[in-house]
Amino acid sequence: MNPEKFQNIIGYYVEESQEHLNTIYNGSLNMQNTIDDRYELEAIFPTTFSLKGGPAMLGFTSLQKIVHNLEDCLQLLPYPIIANEPLQLLFLDIYHVLKQSVFPIKINEGVTT
Repeated sequence: MNPEKFQNIIGYYVEESQEHLNTIYNGSLNMQNTIDDRYELEAIFPTTFSLKGGPAMLGFTSLQKIVHNLEDCLQLLPYPIIANEPLQLLFLDIYHVLKQSVFPIKINEGVTT
């Protein structure tokens, strides 16, 4: 694939990732509402799937592994979920790690594979 086309694909991924990161961030800020509303909670699952697919396709395996681990953690949450401060902080920490992992892609620094 030529470098220009590859950069365009990366640009689309970064733009889409911003939307997915916003979903995770908003879900984290309103953790109790997110947990109480099954639709809101389930919105995070396809978000993580989409965040994982792009890096896999683009060869950013470190980012893919981070998101895969997030998916695993989400599946481990026991029901009923108690939205306490530590859980909210954990989700916010995950959001920040993901954001810091996507940002270098945006400014063409790339990420480690």
